[in-house]
Amino acid sequence: MFGGGKARTEQLCLTSWFSNWNCQQREKFIFTLASQISGPSEEDLLLGMTGMGLAENDGPEMFDCQLKLVTSWWKRWSPQERSQFLQSLAVSWPEVGDQLRGRGCCEACSF
Repeated sequence: MFGGGKARTEQLCLTSWFSNWNCQQREKFIFTLASQISGPSEEDLLLGMTGMGLAENDGPEMFDCQLKLVTSWWKRWSPQERSQFLQSLAVSWPEVGDQLRGRGCCEACSF
């Protein structure tokens, strides 16, 4: 299913988190993942400013920290590791693959 090493461990963590997220969190994850695949839009950049401490809050929620880790990991993964992760996600949760394809960011994806 996954390759070996650090990326494998990260992907297994992410899969575990995803399985425990509610629908709203999963939607936000899919949006984040889609922006990683296709590159951020202007709106994404503006929304990202809230994560830079420009919005008042009591500190980051666990979910927000997880999304930051996902973004960091995604940037480090090789194209093969990314593809393996997307395929695994689409097999376990077909609606995720459908949503990513529906957003037009995965025409080249083989899942």
